[in-house]
Amino acid sequence: MGNQSLNLKVGLFILSGIAALLFMSFKMGSLTGFQQEGENRFHVYFNSISGISEKTNVSMAGVKIGSVGRIVLEKRRVKISIYLDSKRNIPVDSVATILSAGMLGESYINIRPGVSDEFVPNDGVLENSLDAASLDEIMSKLSSALDDIKKFTTGMGSLFGEEEGIGAEQSPFNQIVDNARAASDLLKVILAENRMSLREGLSNVRNFSGNLNELMVENRETFRDTLVNLKSSTSKLDGIMQNVERISAKVEKGEGTFGRLVNDEDVYENINETLIGAQNFMGSAEKMQLAIGTRAEYQDSLQKMKSYFSLSIRPKEDKYYLFEVSEDTRREDLQVRNAINSLLFTLLVNKRYGNIGMKAGLIESTGGLGLDYYAWSDSLRLSADIFSFSGYDKNSKNPQLKLTGKYYLQKYIYAYFGGDDLLNEYYKTYFGGLGIMVDEDDFKFLLSLI
Repeated sequence: MGNQSLNLKVGLFILSGIAALLFMSFKMGSLTGFQQEGENRFHVYFNSISGISEKTNVSMAGVKIGSVGRIVLEKRRVKISIYLDSKRNIPVDSVATILSAGMLGESYINIRPGVSDEFVPNDGVLENSLDAASLDEIMSKLSSALDDIKKFTTGMGSLFGEEEGIGAEQSPFNQIVDNARAASDLLKVILAENRMSLREGLSNVRNFSGNLNELMVENRETFRDTLVNLKSSTSKLDGIMQNVERISAKVEKGEGTFGRLVNDEDVYENINETLIGAQNFMGSAEKMQLAIGTRAEYQDSLQKMKSYFSLSIRPKEDKYYLFEVSEDTRREDLQVRNAINSLLFTLLVNKRYGNIGMKAGLIESTGGLGLDYYAWSDSLRLSADIFSFSGYDKNSKNPQLKLTGKYYLQKYIYAYFGGDDLLNEYYKTYFGGLGIMVDEDDFKFLLSLI
């Protein structure tokens, strides 16, 4: 009996240990096996959930409140079950959105809280949701825009004779001018050849008018109205002939715009020079280079990732324009990152003189200046930028100084490092990152491989 009692106690102890291990496994694995069906759970419908999977984090106001449970396709829409870590009141007018932690970070579901006094019930449905923007759609729109720009420049070059085998004198615009000159010369010849004929016709009309007066003496009452009408017609014809003669005389003397166009060689040369200038301009537009890229860096003091999107337009080898969009990682009052109020914009004009580059314009939404130094056949670039001269906020009253060293690992990929806000201790940070920048032809080739 003593042995049986001991065995019973040992068995109960082992079963208790197994039960405790199972309970801890469920808790540590964030499973819901101990939750009642529908407790601390609600559902959201999306049209597309690219980047979302089971156990994906769910956040509200930047704080994790739960995770994704089951994912089911229902009638062409995706139903996501969200399990909360604890019981929370979610207003019914809240909005569920799919966001990314930075431009290259993983996706998560963000609940933007509403203001309603009514809350989503347990196992209920949150009606408002916004799908994430598809990267394929963005790339397709960018490719279409680049094609439209290429077609425009090609069409303008064709108009001014930039096509292969067509000289400036054979361009459609010059042919129009030549046709106008030929028409004016023909009009001049016609007026000169028929001037005497028109004068003789006028004399005949006057003789006819005299004979008609004699007839009207005999038939005054009958032809009174006819005479009035004929005199009016004769007067108008005289005026027309005088106008024709004046126009012909001005054309012959080279007076007026049309006369100068026909007789003045300087006007013709000026038109040709204007057309040559237009052709040179279109040739420059044809040589314009577009480049697009992105980069991401880690800032050690802020312990955050910062992403950039860049667009470069280079009309000449020594000059280019840079447009860039980035995130303001210093703001701590934002509930949703990547919102429009967290974006910073850069628009710079860059001019190069030998190994030195000078730039000015808008740097991170404030006015600024900068210098670049190129070395090692442009593989290394050292940059110094100063902007935000009045300071960022009360904690950063000095101008923002940024020093950067960039090294191209190959034609398109580069690594960079440096320091930002070096004149202000509060926000001073050091950073390092990687980036890619491709021109329009290579960008289209990469898109075709996707």
